Amino acid sequence: MNINITDVFDSFCMLNAASAFIIAVASLKKSNWNPVFKSIAYLAAMIGFWNLIRFFLIQTHELQLSFIMTRSIYMCIAFSALFLFYYAQSYCIPNFPLLYRRLIAVIPCITCILSITANRHSFFISINPEAEIFDIGIQPFIYGHWFYIHVLYSYALITLSCMLFFIRLFSPQVKNRKAVIAITVTVCIFTVINIIGTFIGQTKPIMLLSLFAHLFSINVLYFLTYRDMDQKGLYLGRKDFFQGFSQPVLIFNTKNELLKANTAAMQFFTKANIPIQRYSLYDDMFCSRFFVPIQSREQTEYALYMQHRATGKVFLCHKKIVVNPQNDKSVGTTIIMYDAGMLGELIQKIEQNAFTDALCGCLNRSCFELRKETIVQNSVKPCLLLVADIDDLKKVNDTFGHNAGDDYIQTCAAILKQAINTPNTLFRIGGDEFVAFIPHCTGTDTATIIKKIETLCTKQKKSWAVSISVGSSMIKNNHTDLMQHFTQADSAMYAHKQKRKQQLAEVQQAMSS
Repeated sequence: MNINITDVFDSFCMLNAASAFIIAVASLKKSNWNPVFKSIAYLAAMIGFWNLIRFFLIQTHELQLSFIMTRSIYMCIAFSALFLFYYAQSYCIPNFPLLYRRLIAVIPCITCILSITANRHSFFISINPEAEIFDIGIQPFIYGHWFYIHVLYSYALITLSCMLFFIRLFSPQVKNRKAVIAITVTVCIFTVINIIGTFIGQTKPIMLLSLFAHLFSINVLYFLTYRDMDQKGLYLGRKDFFQGFSQPVLIFNTKNELLKANTAAMQFFTKANIPIQRYSLYDDMFCSRFFVPIQSREQTEYALYMQHRATGKVFLCHKKIVVNPQNDKSVGTTIIMYDAGMLGELIQKIEQNAFTDALCGCLNRSCFELRKETIVQNSVKPCLLLVADIDDLKKVNDTFGHNAGDDYIQTCAAILKQAINTPNTLFRIGGDEFVAFIPHCTGTDTATIIKKIETLCTKQKKSWAVSISVGSSMIKNNHTDLMQHFTQADSAMYAHKQKRKQQLAEVQQAMSS
């Protein structure tokens, strides 16, 4: 069976074009989570047009029509090289300055203009006057000086693309090295085959090889980029954070038109009967009909307070102008709306968790160190400083287990809260040690408090004896050394503990005798 090489070539051209256009559409859809896909989309589109025009070029035998198609192919070649470089740059150097990207596109743009206007000059490509038809042995076109500039520049861009991937390949920070190797090899194959086709000659085998290189390259670049899970993870993580953020977040463009709002923002504005959709104006959403501006400052980043007229809720709106780092120009604005009431409750809750002992529910040592001086200064004098220590906690832990030990600590904390009657000045500063400040307390009150602690301890029905040793010191004025009072109360507490141990030993000795 004879195979017509022209038919094979035609089929390959159409297959390439169809595959390239499909990849271009798919890449555009994915460009929102990975910017590299935008370059792949444009590259695939150029290769698609390149192969589609080449298919029709083979079918035509009219010189003028062939001239138009050839010029169009050279435009596709120029921009294919440009977008391949953009792909390599986006993949390897994401923060490449925008100004340099635009400068690199100057030569391909000039090539495009010269190609469109080729009928009026011979600077790029023109028809050979001797070739009225496609006679064998007669070159139908004459190539001008700019054609060689175009060829050299295009291959310079492709070569630079290969170099960028080689540099990335040997970078110590590369994680997905196998993918980078595959992409580098693919770009090199694409480059070599196109160079062979240009400088050796467009024979049918080389043209078929070129078609295969197009089909292979664009598919490999797409699928390897798609498999880059790092970029996908970054996008999905940003998306989840944006949508899952509990406060309303809105993004506006430079015309103050709404581009995107998260779920919380959509729910808030819908519930407040404020019209919201894509391209809603900022001035319509935050107008005086809905919000009362309380405070506003025009800066790059600032906060403003606004009160919702219908509910009376006050919002702290954090507004920030988004700047493109490549050219330092504004590209839009982000607004995060915090419910001031909820924000206050949140801060209060965080502070409460930071200063509260999780086991006992009283204040912890961090709070004691932060507030001790303030409490003494603000308390009505005389103020009693009480130091309490749980007796035999280690023995209870060793005998009955740590759950029993925790229960013992909680029981003693409850006794102290009940006895001092000011639980907001009780601090747990150690495993078994508590401190309390009791304002407007006399010597008689001190004795009553200590007696109450002892009474409450004896009433407890546990598998162990509940006992708390207590020491105190009276603070009579603000001009005093708190540490001196603490040392005095601590010494009194240890004296009380020793006295209790001695009394217990005497009782045990009497019982044994």
